[in-house]
Amino acid sequence: MRMKAIRLFGHGLLLSGILAVTLGITGCQSSPPIYVPPPAGVLPAIAMAGPKFQVGDEVGVEFSGVDVPLLPHRERIKEDGNLTLPHIGPVKALGRTSGELQNAIRDAYVPDFYSTNLTVTVRSESLSFYVDGEVRSRSKFLWVPEMTVLKSITTAGGFTDFADRKRVRLTRSNGQIEIVNCARAINDPQFDMPVYSGDQIYVPRRFF
Repeated sequence: MRMKAIRLFGHGLLLSGILAVTLGITGCQSSPPIYVPPPAGVLPAIAMAGPKFQVGDEVGVEFSGVDVPLLPHRERIKEDGNLTLPHIGPVKALGRTSGELQNAIRDAYVPDFYSTNLTVTVRSESLSFYVDGEVRSRSKFLWVPEMTVLKSITTAGGFTDFADRKRVRLTRSNGQIEIVNCARAINDPQFDMPVYSGDQIYVPRRFF
């Protein structure tokens, strides 16, 4: 009788151990996170960074994603910091980035005037950057959101055969200088760097 009780007790401990291990494994195998895309026309947070609009900047606004979109609108930011758009009137532009202004304009139109499919694109002819050195087209170019060093060099026609791709100099509008290894950034985008309005990219000549 005593031996039978010991055996039953041992079986109980074994079952308890198996149950604990099973629960532990199940708890570790949690479901992967579900990606929920942003609503149509709304930019992700990464696109919200960048230079802010000032009074006098010329802004172009384009509409798409709906059957009967508005005509493109172009206007300089007035002294009160606003743009005046069809149907909705004044929208504050002063102090906002392109991404912030896009979302503000979209929110003003949706859902009172357009469906949630409306996409708003904001561009500014006043925002620009410069590319110099060993590129095929040294010039000033129009800045657009999500511009990077690699995209800037592509906009300038690409590297010449004499370019030092490992020591590209990025000079910020505040004078800060950063060195970008574009040869590495081509294979790993985390080494590419964002470019903002007023920045200058210089590609030096390599030494043979």
